[in-house]
Amino acid sequence: MLKFKFTLLILVLAATSFASVDSVPIGVRFTHEDSGAGQVFLAGAFNEWSSTANPMTDNDGTWTIIMALKAGEYQYKFVVDGNWMTDPGNPDSAPDSFGGTNSVITVNAKGKLVPTVKDETTGPNTDLSARLKFSGRYLARYTAFKNVDSDPRFRMTRPEQKIDMNFTTVVTDVVTAYSRIRLDNTTRINMNSIHSELNEASVDVHPGPFHVNSYWDMEALQLSDPLGLGGDIDLAGTIMDDHLLAGKGTAGITFDSDPLGFHYDAFFADVHDLDYYNSIEIYDNIGRDVFGSRLSRKHGKFTFGLPMYMERDLLWVDFSQGTDIPAMEQYLAENDDSSTWYEFDNFDMRAGLDVTYELPGNNNSASLEFLYNDHKQRFVVGNESGPNNTNGPVDIELMTRNSRIWHAEFTHAPENGHYFSAEHTMTTEFGAEADESYLQNVFRHESVANKRTYLLVMDAQPARNIDYSEITWSELEDDSEFTLWLQRYNVEQDYQSVGQLSPVGNEVDNVTALIASAKIVAGSKKESFGRMEIEAAVTQLNDDSIDESLQIFEIIGRSSRKITRRMSFITDVRLIEYHTGDGVDRFVSPYLGFQFVPHKKLELVFAMGVDPMDFGIDYNGRQIGRWLNRRLYMDQNPGASTLDAEQFLADTRALGIRANFIF
Repeated sequence: MLKFKFTLLILVLAATSFASVDSVPIGVRFTHEDSGAGQVFLAGAFNEWSSTANPMTDNDGTWTIIMALKAGEYQYKFVVDGNWMTDPGNPDSAPDSFGGTNSVITVNAKGKLVPTVKDETTGPNTDLSARLKFSGRYLARYTAFKNVDSDPRFRMTRPEQKIDMNFTTVVTDVVTAYSRIRLDNTTRINMNSIHSELNEASVDVHPGPFHVNSYWDMEALQLSDPLGLGGDIDLAGTIMDDHLLAGKGTAGITFDSDPLGFHYDAFFADVHDLDYYNSIEIYDNIGRDVFGSRLSRKHGKFTFGLPMYMERDLLWVDFSQGTDIPAMEQYLAENDDSSTWYEFDNFDMRAGLDVTYELPGNNNSASLEFLYNDHKQRFVVGNESGPNNTNGPVDIELMTRNSRIWHAEFTHAPENGHYFSAEHTMTTEFGAEADESYLQNVFRHESVANKRTYLLVMDAQPARNIDYSEITWSELEDDSEFTLWLQRYNVEQDYQSVGQLSPVGNEVDNVTALIASAKIVAGSKKESFGRMEIEAAVTQLNDDSIDESLQIFEIIGRSSRKITRRMSFITDVRLIEYHTGDGVDRFVSPYLGFQFVPHKKLELVFAMGVDPMDFGIDYNGRQIGRWLNRRLYMDQNPGASTLDAEQFLADTRALGIRANFIF
């Protein structure tokens, strides 16, 4: 029986200003805030700088337009009542031919924005320099718990205080620097001290012939191939696919250039927090290096590319207490090696080619990509294997595995608000042998990990055939949106290939997941009923290896009903059902409150329920608040099941005040 908890949350959070450019399924959305404007147009290189070709739609002072753009760099301006102006919310700029500047965006091969300099708010220039902008946020969180079963008293946790200070400096016309300093009184502190960290940073150099971005802990990694190697992150706990670039929890450099009619993009990074998006308190610093590059050339309507992506982990492993790895036992029996520590090398590389054909119409294309994957695990150094009992090379092979990957994709994205894409990826894994071992990283909470990662020794992995299909259909018109997302994932595992049987005695088994999701957004800020959004997903999971079938139905309904011009009643209710052979388990988590917006940069929310938003990464918040609540319960209660965590979330009650404020 789970204990009942009553939670008092008082949140003072800072959010970014409305984004001036952001990616949506059907292209790039441009936004300009001006409640006093009569007409606003978008002009740029994409429409030959026409001041009337692309009018923006007014929505209570928020002017928007969506453009389906091909890959490339674009300069643009807003034309407000006949006056040309740069985008005040976009820090990237380039000199124009009239002594001024144009705003600049970069679009990748998938029609999405490529982030360069990150500026959470425009803010005024400082008095110190016209090239320096300062912005930030203040976040405070006060929480009290009450358990009516065992302790009727409220108990306050440590009040959470965070201060972000963002600095964006235009060093020259071709060099821009950005950094964020975060002060935090809850993370990695002793007693009542305050922890300070470099939360994000970048130096962006863009002279024209090439573009280099050196960064710390930012979403910046993805190649321009159809598969988007190195990127495309989906957050745990969300219904629809998030399609985020990789880069959080890493530090590195990105590069792109166009030499001799070719296009080259590449990145190199070190991973210092592998599980950043899911739980920043899990110690998972394995020192992984990642490298990606793609050389491409356009010929008529065809674009040919040579993509390559590599990951490598190098970890020292303690064998002073013995070993249960057959290859290691054989090595020690055949060699006079007194080493007690060995360096583990996990090397994974994918390389191949891709081709994209531009179909008739704007932003219509068909792509095909092939990759060959080589994955090896071995021990390469012993601490007493060299001369004079020092570090020396060894060659202890644990596992060799190869894969062939085929990916096909079709995209249809005209400018009339419709978007359709279909993709299929087929992977064949082979090469493992029965006497091999497979080592898998195991990560623990930083409070017990003591800055160590652990390796789990597993038997040879069976040969597998993996099929993944995804279909997305989206329509956007004014302030309404409809998106349908279908996903099918099937894994066929051949245990006979490595002389094994599955946990239930099968030589070959299948794991199949079928997910159907839909998102509907309706309403307008001009209408009295406000906005309504529904996200729903139905998942069918069949796993032969454990002889189990599971159906999951999840729906999240969000709405905003205007009471006055600045006051709205808001709801965010989640319902999820798990259907198994034992019956149906249903859990409900409501979030109800009032929203007051006295200014576009200030939002006050008075609510009851577990906050569905998390503001740890994005000032606008991301829809993983409930997932983090469930994850925290499972971390604190080893052995707890997913259903236990869902029950904990459903039984948790909260009252809160949230203020989103920027400066």
